[in-house]
Amino acid sequence: MSDVRPHSSAIASPSTDRNPPLPRHADSPNIEDILREREAQLRLALEAGQTGIWLWDVPADRVTWSDECYRIFGIAQASFGGTAQAFSDAIHPEDHARVWQCVRDAMAHHTPYTCEFRIVRPDGAVRWVANAGRVSYGPDGAPILMTGTLTDITQQRESQLALARAKEEAEAASKAKDVFLAMVSHELRTPLSPVLLAVSALLDDHALPAEIRSTLQLVLRNIEIEARLIDDLLDLSRTIGGKLLLACSPARLHDVIRAAIEVVRPEAKARGVALCLQFGAASDTLEVDATRLQQAVWNVLGNAVKFTPAGGRVDIRTALSPARDHFVVTVTDTGLGIAPADLERIFNPFEQATGNVSRQFGGLGLGLAIARSIIEAHGGALPATSLGEDHGATFTITLPLRK
Repeated sequence: MSDVRPHSSAIASPSTDRNPPLPRHADSPNIEDILREREAQLRLALEAGQTGIWLWDVPADRVTWSDECYRIFGIAQASFGGTAQAFSDAIHPEDHARVWQCVRDAMAHHTPYTCEFRIVRPDGAVRWVANAGRVSYGPDGAPILMTGTLTDITQQRESQLALARAKEEAEAASKAKDVFLAMVSHELRTPLSPVLLAVSALLDDHALPAEIRSTLQLVLRNIEIEARLIDDLLDLSRTIGGKLLLACSPARLHDVIRAAIEVVRPEAKARGVALCLQFGAASDTLEVDATRLQQAVWNVLGNAVKFTPAGGRVDIRTALSPARDHFVVTVTDTGLGIAPADLERIFNPFEQATGNVSRQFGGLGLGLAIARSIIEAHGGALPATSLGEDHGATFTITLPLRK
């Protein structure tokens, strides 16, 4: 096409131009300068993002790259063939078919495409790139031009790979820990059972002197504490392994709660903590695993008693939810309280509110974790609330009433 331009006087003629150009002030910027400046800014932005621009004249099979594309591919402009085949030769062999399938799909379906793949530089270095393009079509519907961007994403890919590797290692370590817990718990529990039976049998001998009986009762109490800690470890390993099975049948929840209270009553009495019970739920029959649910309730009660000082109290109340579709048990104590930041953390295995609490009160920090697992296995919830340290705490067990 010839380059024919009208004379400048014809453009400026007021008789032939209905919209003459506005006079430009001598100090106003030239449009060409503005365009050059913006082009330079765009180039800097693309380089900073390690992004190049490419064009592919499809009928002529002519590929044009920006300087950043040459840098990404590690190819000198003089050595690049400027064809689709020259581009294809740089694609990693394992990604070659996938890349061209993306291109063919984009052409066939008239859609933009994005594709992440590897390239191999002339020096053998492998880089990851993200390629995005759009197809332009001629009047006959045939593709005539593809334009797009190419971004070096090697660093992001390496970061993702490192993160995935770290996750795999953490999961493997966690699995090994779970297996270790299960094995150790079982091995500890096995020899403890006959010892517990032997001490219990000795205590049945009423002819034993009082001093020996007192010593045996001390041994028995400590064996029972040890057995409970080991049982907690076993339950934790079952929970983590997804092997906490429930044997559900209709049960009266008020009876379950009473049984749990009897388990913790001796400790509450020894600590000088009052247990106050108020049953307000009009209906308490649910399809539950009564043994497991009793364990959950006594773990919550035991936690409340443990952290309530002498002279304090633990209130146990039941009620139905306002919608009468949930059975609700609240356990409120006048104990140490819980800092807001610790309200969720205390339900993590081996966690207690602070290290000082763990040293002062002992325990493995498993009771609440196991209790929540049991409640959630029943489709319920076990949150905790507290106004803060020295203001007590409330644990709420919510169980759905299944019709």
